[in-house]
Order: sequence, then structure tokens, then C-alpha cells
Amino acid sequence: MEIARVVKKNQKEIKLFKILLVIFFILLAGRLFQLQILKGDYHQKQAELNMIREIPVSAPRGNIYDRQGRILVKNIPSFSIYVLPAEIENLTEVIHTLSSILKINPIKLKKILNDFARNSLEKIKIKEHLDPVNIARISEIEAELPGVYIEAEPIRYYPEKDFASHLLGYVGEITREELDILETKGYHMGDILGKDGIEFQYDCHLRGKDGVKKLQVDVQGRVVSLLEEIEPVSGEDLYLTIDKDLQRAAEESLSSVVKKITLKNSQPCAGSVIAIDPETGEILAMVNLPQFDPNLFSRGISEKAYRNLITHKLHPLLNRAIACSFPCGSTFKLITGSASLQEGLVAEHSVFNCPGVFYLNGIPFFCFLKSGHGALDFIHAIAYSCDVVFYKLGYALGIERLHRYASSFGIGEKTGIDLPGETGGLLPDENWKEKTYHEPWFGGDTVNLSIGQGYLGVTPLQLAIATTAVINGGNILRPFLLKKITTRDGSLVKENKPFNRKKVLVEPENLEVLKKGMRGAVLYGTATAANSPLVSISGKTGTAENLPCPENPHGRNHVWFTSFAPYDNPRIVVCVFLEQSGGYGGQWAVPVARNIIEAYIAGKKVKKLNNLPESKTILSPGD
Repeated sequence: MEIARVVKKNQKEIKLFKILLVIFFILLAGRLFQLQILKGDYHQKQAELNMIREIPVSAPRGNIYDRQGRILVKNIPSFSIYVLPAEIENLTEVIHTLSSILKINPIKLKKILNDFARNSLEKIKIKEHLDPVNIARISEIEAELPGVYIEAEPIRYYPEKDFASHLLGYVGEITREELDILETKGYHMGDILGKDGIEFQYDCHLRGKDGVKKLQVDVQGRVVSLLEEIEPVSGEDLYLTIDKDLQRAAEESLSSVVKKITLKNSQPCAGSVIAIDPETGEILAMVNLPQFDPNLFSRGISEKAYRNLITHKLHPLLNRAIACSFPCGSTFKLITGSASLQEGLVAEHSVFNCPGVFYLNGIPFFCFLKSGHGALDFIHAIAYSCDVVFYKLGYALGIERLHRYASSFGIGEKTGIDLPGETGGLLPDENWKEKTYHEPWFGGDTVNLSIGQGYLGVTPLQLAIATTAVINGGNILRPFLLKKITTRDGSLVKENKPFNRKKVLVEPENLEVLKKGMRGAVLYGTATAANSPLVSISGKTGTAENLPCPENPHGRNHVWFTSFAPYDNPRIVVCVFLEQSGGYGGQWAVPVARNIIEAYIAGKKVKKLNNLPESKTILSPGD
């Protein structure tokens, strides 16, 4: 009985096993039918795709032109070597071969490749700008090194080197950090993108659309054939508002005076110039010294060269026209004066007496002319830049009104120019001082602010925009550098139009009074070095006093001059700024502006400012 029960149990188990086995084979057959019959075509295509490699082909960046269509930035051909990690069979062999031919440290090369996954389909640029010898040697063995490619690609070229370098900017290869942010926008490892200036601001238009090569490869990753090639689409071309001739004139004029100051002070000097159309806001020229050569970046800047740029005491990569703010000295009197006119504290023919000092609660605030200007009307107070007159007016206005009018002129806020890195500067008031220094605002702070001293921080572009408002009826314009964008065949993509951000709080008739004072400054006041037989120039000088500090051990002044011309029909505003130059605005900045204006209005060739004309009036750091 026991034996029979065991046999019967075994038969049941065998039967169950057979049933399970049949079910397994039915499921297996069904799966095979699904894979081979129902989805056979799909998997066949997937297998073929596994044998295809898509290699991106970089699109040429768009060209950049000046307002008259003259080339500023273009592309030239170059050859680079890339590695596709997913196709590498023998990493050690690739590293040994490439490091030997390209003279690259093998440890450095291994690190570059190890920064990416071995199965990555992103190509990695190993070296660019290959010379003909390296191209020939690698081409001979390229078939024996799966995953290694030589590609022809355009590189960015700046024909005139450091010309307009701060506004044009520069390009460089995308970093891993940048790729993490931009990958969803179609960027890939190895892409070139704008890093600063116009190149950065309009990168999405300039970069174009990459092409692709579809290659059939064998199981070893060797290329069998070219299946398809989609040509890249060139980036769009930019036409800027700047005038190439005027830009060159501004650079030469500023450079000549900077060299003279450097020799005089035995210390290098920096500076900036802005030239702008007062009716449209178009930037006609933008200069910053010292400059840099953007070609260093497009060819792959060395660590040493980059370190020299970022550690240089004058910071040559810094766009001082928009990214730095400083006290603007007596040029701020245009704002104090306009507020006083509008508030009825003064009229065109109001007469003042300047004894050389203004007392506030027993504290003396001296005029730059210690003996005083004596009796003078408001027009002459602007022309001669009398500190005492504006001490009185600023104090009478008070900080609340002075702040409100300055703000309406755009001081303390960004202008909205189409460039990266702009600062809004600083327009201080009672709340700011309380938060920053935990101190109340004093009347002396208002007195200092009224002549552009103290905590105030203004960029050259802000002052240029404020000046345009004085002469265009009170419109605060949005400055811009991009005139239009076109496709390579010339079709219009976008065109910039003038845009008024707001109006100042001053009536046009009061602004006309300021214009008369600025003309007087050139005819007989602090800016007589700008008096030209070719064009009627008007302007306001400014000198910002500095205390000695580690960055400025001698406490040298910053000097300014903001100007326009011609007087009756203004076509250009020019603002000149010199950092830690010493001296005064009428001495250093005025001749630079005159040179630039004569070049633009009269077409006069720029002369080197080796023998700068001296002003006919007594000047000092107050001007």
C-alpha cells in the first residue's frame, strides 16, 4: 500500500511537471512569435540603428558687422580632433597614440576622457587648430583608431584683435556646468558659445543649427560608409549700431591720453568712452581701456594667458562703461541744477555770490576756487562749475527731492542695454545709509551729493543717457547695440527700434537753461579745451576726489566730461571717464571728447593727444 501511494504521488508530480513544461514552451513560442513576427521589423530597425553613428557638424556662427555693413567678426576654417568614447576599443592605445602625436600629457588626456562616461555618444574635443603635419599623421592611422575623428570646423576670428573687444565679447567651448544648464536648449559637449559681450547676448541667433553625419559602422566601430549628411545652417548675422570709424577714433583718442597719464603718474591708467545718438539711444562707440584680444579665447586660451588677464591690476576683461560705478563729480550738477529749476529755487538769471566757502552748522564746504567766484548768475555757475552755488541749491532741495529727480534721470538703475554684466550703480538716500551704516542721513551728505561726491556711484553709460535727456527734451532712452539681425541671404529677422523708458521730471524749457550753461563751459568756463572751429561743442566737466586706499594709494581723482554737439541740432553725446588719472576733467577728458566729436561731425582725422591744450580758466579737482 505504501509503495502504491508513492508511485501514484510521483505520477502526479510528473504530470504536473509536464503541464508546466508545456506552458513554458507555449509562452516561449509566443514571445518568439511576438519578437520575430509581430515586432520583427521594429527590432530589425533598432539593430540597424545600433550600427549607425551620428556625428554633429558644427554650424558657422553668424558674422557681426558695424552699422554700415563693415565686418567686425567672422569665421575662418580650422581642424580639430575629437574622440567618441562609445566607439573606443582600446583606451590605452588611443591615449598613447594621441599623446605622442599631439604632444599632450597622457595623464591629462586620460583625465579628459575619464570625465565622460565610456559609453557616451557625445564627442569630446581633444585638440583644435591642428597643424598640417598632425592632420596628415592622424589621417594615416584614423582607420585603426575607432572613435577618433578629424573634423573641419569654423572658428571665431576678430580681424582687428582688441578692437571693440568689450562690446563684441568672446567665445569659448561650453563647460560641463554650462552644458547642465543649456543641454535642454540643444547644446552639446564641444559646442562653442558666447561668453561675454554681444557674442553672449545674442548667442541664440549667432550659433546657427548644427548639421549631422550619419555613419554606418561595423561591430568594431569602424566606419563602413556615409549614409546621410545634413548640412549645418549658418547662424544669423548681426548689424550693430556702432560706427567702425568712430569706434577707432575713440579708441585712438582715449589711448593717447591714457599713455600720457601713465607716463606722468608712473602708474597705468584705465578709462572708458561712450558715444550715443541722443534721439535714438543707438550706441555709436563704446571703448574701455585696457582692452584684450578675443582671438586668445577662440583659439583656446592658455592657463598662463588667462591668469594674466584676471590678475592684472586694471582688470582688462572689465567693461567699465557698464559694469563699474564711480562718483561722477560736478557732472551731477546737471541734475541738481535741473531739479532746482523745476522746483523754482532758481531761474536762468538768478544771481549768487560765491565767497569760496559754504558753511553748514559751522562746518565749511569749500569751493574748488578758494578765493571764490564772486557774483555770478546761474548760467555762469554751470559754466564755471561753482561748488558753492550747488551746495546751496542741493541743501535747499533736500535729499528726498534730490533723490527723486536723480532717479528720474536713470541714476541708480540699469539702463537696459543689450549687454551682460550691467550694474545699476548707487543712488544713496536716508534708508540706504541707515541699512548700510546704521547712521542717519546728515545735511552734509546732501551737500556732498549735490556736486556728485560721497556715496554716489554712476556708470559712464548712465551719465551718457542722463545727458541725452538734457538735450532731447527729457526722454530717458533705452540704449542699444543691435541694429538688426538678418539671415545669411540678407532676409530681415529682427530690427531694433528706439524706446523711451520714461520722462525726466523737468520741463524742456528748464533743460534748455542747462544746455546754455554747458555751452558756456566750452566757450569760457571749465571746458575751453573743447572749443572747436569745426563744430559747436557743449559739455560739463567733473572730477571726483578720492582718499588714498590700497587700490589707489595716491588718492588720485577720477575725471569726467559729458558733452554733445552740435549745439543747435545735437547728433552725438560723448561721455569720457578716466579712472584714477589725477588732474581734472578739463585737463584730461575734454580733449578726448573734442577729438571724437570732430571725427564724427566734421570727418576730421584723429590726432594724437601728446600736447594737450590747457584750459584758459583756473581749474582744480572741483571741476
